[in-house]
Order: sequence, then C-alpha cells, then structure tokens
Amino acid sequence: MTIIKSSPSGSPTGIVTRDGHVISAEACQDMFQYFTRPKTSLSKDYSENVKLNFEEIEHLNSMIGQTLRGENVVALNSSVIVIHKDKSKSVFESFDAFRGYVTGGSSPTRLVILIYKYLLSSPSTDQVQSYEIKIELNSKLAYYELMNEDKLPSEMKSLLIRVMSTVELEVKYEDYLKAKVIVDLVDNWVSGCPNSDDWSTDFIKSLQNNSRVFSALFSCIAVLCLMFYLKNDISEFIPKDSPVEHYAIFLLQVLGLSYLIIMIARGVGKLVENFLDFYPFLSYIEINKGDTKLISKRKGTITAVILKIIGTIILGAIGSYVMAVICGFYPSLLPSVS
Repeated sequence: MTIIKSSPSGSPTGIVTRDGHVISAEACQDMFQYFTRPKTSLSKDYSENVKLNFEEIEHLNSMIGQTLRGENVVALNSSVIVIHKDKSKSVFESFDAFRGYVTGGSSPTRLVILIYKYLLSSPSTDQVQSYEIKIELNSKLAYYELMNEDKLPSEMKSLLIRVMSTVELEVKYEDYLKAKVIVDLVDNWVSGCPNSDDWSTDFIKSLQNNSRVFSALFSCIAVLCLMFYLKNDISEFIPKDSPVEHYAIFLLQVLGLSYLIIMIARGVGKLVENFLDFYPFLSYIEINKGDTKLISKRKGTITAVILKIIGTIILGAIGSYVMAVICGFYPSLLPSVS
C-alpha cells in the first residue's frame, strides 16, 4: 500500500491499495481494528486413529467449499501448509497448488494444516463478518518415528501418542450458528474417514483389554503343569516305603520350585502386560511416496510385535522347564545321572 500525505502537518490523508483503490486513512484504521481484534473461537479435537490420503483431504476441502457457496462470501483466502518428518515445511497459496504436490515428496508427512479466511456479508445489517477456519491433520505415525529417533522411552512415547489429537479444528467467528455448521461438517467428515486399524491391531487391542490377568494366568498354568507332572511321575521322585525325611525334602523342593516357577511366570506375564499396555495405535497420512514407505514399514513392525509376544511366552515356558531341571525334578537330564 502507498500512503498519501497532503495535509500541512504531514499526517496521512489517504492510502492507495495494491490494486489502485484509494481509501481514507480513517477507513484504513477502522478496517485494521476490525480485522485484527480478538475474535470468539470454537474448537474441537478428535482422537480417532484415521488413515488419510489425498482423496479424503480433498473431500474435506470440497465440503467446506460447498458450505461457503451457500453464503454471501465477499472475499476468500485459503492456504495449505505441509510439515514433514524432516522438519521441512511447504506452504501452498491454494488447494489447487497443493493438489500438484501430492505425487512428489520423499519425506513422510507429519502435519497438514488447512486454513480458510473469508468475509461474509449480512443482508439484514449491510455489514461484513470475518471468519477463519483452521484444521490440523496429524500423523501419529510420523511423530512416533521422530520419537524413536530421539531415543525416548517406550512408556513416554506411548503416553505422548495417546494424548495427541489426530484432527484439530478451530473456527473464529462472529455468528455462532455459522461456526457450528463448520464443526458439524468436520464431525461428519471424521466419522466417515477410514480407520487405520486392521486385523493385527484388533488382535493386539483384544489382548490389551485383558492384559492385567496375564501374570496370574501364566502363574496358574505353570503350577498346574508342575502338579500334573508330579502326579503322574511321583514314583520317580519318592519310592514306596521311603522314610519321612525323604517326603519332607521332597516337599521343600516342590515348594521352592513352585515359588521360582511362579516368579518366572509372573515376570513373563508382567512383560507381556507392559508391552501391550504401552503399544501405540497410530493414525496415518498418506499423500506422498515417503508416507507409503513409512506405512509399509509399520505394517511389518506389527507382525513382528505379535511374534515377539509369542516368543516371550515361549521363553517363559523354557525358563520354567530349565528351572525344574536344575532343581532335580528331571533326574534323567542331569549330568550326574547321565
């Protein structure tokens, strides 16, 4: 803008805009105060683990566009900001410019921000109303990978991911009903987005819901197996007509071994319980090649997680078996007997 100074005191009397329009300084001050004053806002966060691609984001943009076409829009500015996992940022002056970006890019997407600033005219009052919509789409997967690179503890990573929102909406408004329309629109859009869960995450969730019983369950199974073995092969340990001292020694061995096996089984159960409780369920954004590679890597990790849980249980069983061998309950396997 260009300031016109024609008064004797040198104060500005007019301003020429970039497009050549001349307005008075007083009008410019009024507009500045009007458009920069704090506005009432309405916000909402969503925690659903959704899987977003360009088509879903484009659908959201179309829904907002259709809503605004039903209003008396005086002016509209929209922009898209993309922040990547490598902390680089791309700013697009329109959604059409963003559309040309989606086929490229090798760094996974961490955050997509949609911003709409517009003026609405009110036929009843002949006044304009200023609105701003800001929608942030977070990829929990990209944030989780960043935390892995920073070597954060698993518990901390899981808690941070759990409290993170996948979609954040803020509407600055002058008419609450018009802002509520936007909130309802985003509600419908989020509920219609595909979920990032599949059979493997559903399986882990079912285990997670019952993880607190694993320690007791493993302990009971280990003791029952020990009792079953002793019941069927008691004659190998205590011959008939043995003195009372042999029975007492045998009882002490059984109690000691039972305690050790219970501790091993409980420890294995606690490991599995902690592992499941702190397993993160993530949201995805897939708009470039880097996102596709990261999602494929994550799916392979989920399979490894299930195998790790099974392996932990097997190692616990082997540990209990080895403890029994050491304590002499399998004499044929001891070096002194062989």
